[in-house]
Amino acid sequence: MKKIFYSLAVSSVLATTIFGDVNLSNGLVAHYEFEGNADDSSGNGNDGTEYGGVGYVDGVIGQAGSFGYNITDYIEVTKDFELGTEWTISEWVKLNENSGHIISIATSSHPNEFVVLPYKHTTNYSKYGKFHFVINDYSLAKGTVSIPNIRDVNWHLVTISSDRSNVSFYIDGKLYQTFTDLADLDITSENLIIGQEQDSLGGGFELSNSTNGLIDDLRIYNRALSQEEITALYNQKYNLNITQGWNLIALDSNLSSLPSEIPLIWQFENENWSAFSPSGEFSSTIVSEGFETISENLSSEKGTWVLADTNFTLQVLPKEETETNSSNWSYAPIFPNLMAQNDNWNLMGTDIEIPAKGVVCKNGEVKQIWKYVDNGWLLFVDGVDISQFSNMFDKIEANRGFWTLCQ
Repeated sequence: MKKIFYSLAVSSVLATTIFGDVNLSNGLVAHYEFEGNADDSSGNGNDGTEYGGVGYVDGVIGQAGSFGYNITDYIEVTKDFELGTEWTISEWVKLNENSGHIISIATSSHPNEFVVLPYKHTTNYSKYGKFHFVINDYSLAKGTVSIPNIRDVNWHLVTISSDRSNVSFYIDGKLYQTFTDLADLDITSENLIIGQEQDSLGGGFELSNSTNGLIDDLRIYNRALSQEEITALYNQKYNLNITQGWNLIALDSNLSSLPSEIPLIWQFENENWSAFSPSGEFSSTIVSEGFETISENLSSEKGTWVLADTNFTLQVLPKEETETNSSNWSYAPIFPNLMAQNDNWNLMGTDIEIPAKGVVCKNGEVKQIWKYVDNGWLLFVDGVDISQFSNMFDKIEANRGFWTLCQ
């Protein structure tokens, strides 16, 4: 397995929309984050209405919309908007093997004004691993792209962008194909359906065209996004949101990369607490109070308490092992070798989601694991039926610290 190490970059409190010089709010016509609802967070009022059993579960960025394989689960947006000949439509998807269409834009004259769908190999084996989109109903405007199969129950970012001269298709931030014969086709929406395809304006649904899976962070722009901006969209999956006050996190980071918004961090190891002040505000106090100063880079194998002066976002980007300065970084732990080093209590963390039973002790056995979530403590004890207790859990989330008792 190829090892990955992680670098840490810092963005402002507006990191969900602004990355350095990249402004992801510019030209945003509609933005569906699916944070428990189908509201448009762009400020343009293009709110959706849920039908059937649309639900909301953990997504790649916050929550995601959950769509079952039936003709009743969909979201409808009836407000008109015009994108013109320069536009971008992007969404995160996590699709099951039999999933149909993702989104459908229709007008009274063009039921397939814009459609995005993965081909189903169950009905046409020659088109397995291909993606298809339609513009303006025209046969000329049907684009078919050969890509790795993304109906693999993993998260993928699908982005299609038109700059009037070219229509470009991206998967996970990477350009796969550009079409020159699709240029100069404008898109107007009288009805947007998320999770189904329209064979007539606002209807004509079929079971085979239903989304079976999750959709997150659907964005519609009235301009073409650059490669840099599409990369920024993809890199949002690495965001680690820090809130004002104390945060218990786990990540690999060079101490010198920690932002000044963090005045103080604490770690617990070998039954002792140690501290570090990235801003320098508490450096002398740590020494005068007799606490050991953290000198090694932060490791995702250890939980870290972070005190933040404000809300901001850390972006933990993957870097190839061959890149320069790799000696400054710790390697991420490879499951299931997530080992508590100390007898008694260990403050730990991981950068991947794992089952709680994947945690092991260097000496002895794991007796209890505790984690603090939403102002309360949750417990894991191996062999206990968690369905019988409201405060039990069975998995460890990425980048969230937890306590492990080894005896």
